[in-house]
Amino acid sequence: AAGGLAALAGQAALGSPPSAASLGPTPAPEPPRGEPRRDPREVRRRAEGRKAAADEERRRADEQRRREEDRIRRKIEKDRAKGMTTEDDEPITRQVATLSMGSEDEKTEAALFLGLLAMASPENQAAIVRAGAVAQLVQLLQGRAPEARGQAAVALGALAANNTYNKVAIVRAGAIPALIRLLKEDAVEVQEVAATALQTLAETNNQVEIAQAGAIVPLVALLKDERPGVREEAAGALVILALNADNQAAIAQVGAVPLLVDLLKDDAASVREQAAAALRNLAAENADNQAAIARAGAFAPLAELLKDDLPGVREEALAALRNLAAAGLEEAEAVASAAAAAGVAIREAALAGGSGGGSAHREKVR
Repeated sequence: AAGGLAALAGQAALGSPPSAASLGPTPAPEPPRGEPRRDPREVRRRAEGRKAAADEERRRADEQRRREEDRIRRKIEKDRAKGMTTEDDEPITRQVATLSMGSEDEKTEAALFLGLLAMASPENQAAIVRAGAVAQLVQLLQGRAPEARGQAAVALGALAANNTYNKVAIVRAGAIPALIRLLKEDAVEVQEVAATALQTLAETNNQVEIAQAGAIVPLVALLKDERPGVREEAAGALVILALNADNQAAIAQVGAVPLLVDLLKDDAASVREQAAAALRNLAAENADNQAAIARAGAFAPLAELLKDDLPGVREEALAALRNLAAAGLEEAEAVASAAAAAGVAIREAALAGGSGGGSAHREKVR
């Protein structure tokens, strides 16, 4: 070692560089400087933290909304006890006036109040429409606050429920394009209630108008949403839109079939039921859709749903399989056999205690 040091000292004194061998192994070059490498675990932890914070914020908003709804329900019940909820109800007139002249928060509360009143009775539905609420609620769909837009959509859906006259009035007031804008652009909670309102409006021969206004693409996109309620409402709206033959083709063309087949395995029973119902309607008397549904692998999950705990899910799966059996595909014989066997079980369940809350559209499905 001493000799080596002396040699290096001598070379340095003579001005000649030391040899590589005398210096030993060359150290590894330093990595280029730049962005520090991020630990994937840390990235995942941060993403999970952001998601947890967002979930907590939504939970608090839902809790606040429930408290507000409870407060207004108690007020409605108090007014009803005083005989104040008749067709010429003064509170209805006041709330409609608030929709026109109030602040954003006051308009939001008025929409909530009117929506709850509309759910209470057909008489209230009629009184609210006569008081001029529809145009004001449609205008509120374009309000600044998501809460205002959401409450307006809920109120319009409540006014339209089981009321053909109100559906016509709401459509004529321009609600369909406004609701579709909410589907495309708004917060998830607002998208969900907008889909529900569109589903209700579509139940009275508005399927073509809703589809032509551009509802199908955003509804299909919502089938991939992470929230079960959104997936359920989007699939439910497609169920009704698919009652029209032109809409059947349009829904399939934008990629709905494989997404609906995936939803047959959803954790939420309500989503499974609506997905099966949508496939049922898409397959009705439509050979192209029948083939597309078969290619997407629908037979196995539909057959599995014949054993579902809920009779409504089993019934929709059975009806979808029957429509697919009409296609003359290779699987048709097996499908028909499974459907026949399941039909007996479903009829027995219905006789024992009803269908368990099957879809309201069922009587309309071909």
